[in-house]
Amino acid sequence: AKLSSSLSRPIVRVASSMRHFEEHPDFRFDETVKSGDIGVLFCSFNRMMDRIDHLLQEVHARAEHLREAELRALQAQINPHFLYNTLDSIKSLAYTGSPHDIEQMTTALSDFFRGSLNSGREMLPLYQEIALTKSYCSIICYRSKNAFALDVDVPQELMNVQVIKLLLQPLVENSIRHGFQGISEGGRITIRGYTKNKYLMLEVC
Repeated sequence: AKLSSSLSRPIVRVASSMRHFEEHPDFRFDETVKSGDIGVLFCSFNRMMDRIDHLLQEVHARAEHLREAELRALQAQINPHFLYNTLDSIKSLAYTGSPHDIEQMTTALSDFFRGSLNSGREMLPLYQEIALTKSYCSIICYRSKNAFALDVDVPQELMNVQVIKLLLQPLVENSIRHGFQGISEGGRITIRGYTKNKYLMLEVC
């Protein structure tokens, strides 16, 4: 009975550890236990856990690379589409003889692309992202002749938090496209920022 107990306890320990691996992924057996079948079992368990850790790290790395690739693809789609339409609007203004509007739209376009390029960096402070979004809204107002208000409700202490570049612009674009249908004037978009469980929360409504 004593021998049986000494053999069964380590096996039960292995089974229990494997069941609770998700809660304790860093668990490993003492490598000093190497004798007999139980020692082999312990070493095999440790090698299996190390392999799982390695595979999980690979999955996370690939997911991050995919996210970055999708982000770059989205930005590549936004910029040319937006640029071509805005240049067409500036050309139209040139025919109608509106030098002030041309100046304002060109300045807003320059500010938008200066911010969106951001020296090749994918992240920027929230205040810069908001400024970039304001430039975008200014261009849309000039292009559509449909002025709308953009309100920003973000505490000052959150303005330097790093966010993904062009995070807000697609949300604002969708708000304009789908929220202003049938509205000729008086539209309003609000960007709201706050923290929840130590995370930065941003809303466009």
